[in-house]
Amino acid sequence: MSKLTRRDALTRLATAFAGAAAIDYALAGEAHAFVSQTLVAGVYTPKALSPGQFQALERLTDLIIPVDNGKPGALDARVPPWIDSLLAVNDQLKAKYVAGLGWLDTTMASRGGTDFATATPAQQTALLDLIAFKKNASPELQSGIDFFILA
Repeated sequence: MSKLTRRDALTRLATAFAGAAAIDYALAGEAHAFVSQTLVAGVYTPKALSPGQFQALERLTDLIIPVDNGKPGALDARVPPWIDSLLAVNDQLKAKYVAGLGWLDTTMASRGGTDFATATPAQQTALLDLIAFKKNASPELQSGIDFFILA
């Protein structure tokens, strides 16, 4: 297994994603400002995703970037609201996330679980361990691998 941590993988993916200019930076700035203002009140209501999809996004980002050696994780850094705010202004990106989160739910259910957000941590991690590495590519996993790279 690679020594690359999930935190490192996500950092690299985010850098590649930003480098590809897939996000309109003005809209990203607006999304960040909106999330910051909304979270001052302590509440965030998803704008693009359904409550179930947002719960799955929270769990996914927490598994990819957990709290580590005193560094804040994705939830502390408010990554899920930021992603949701971006999705609210980018229909193409939203479609990819909705499809990817749907794939996680469907695949988890086919493996004897429930949806992704409410599956056991062991089930969630096992699925992510499969899609985190391109070497595991197969027709069954390719959509999940593509989504993991995006997420």
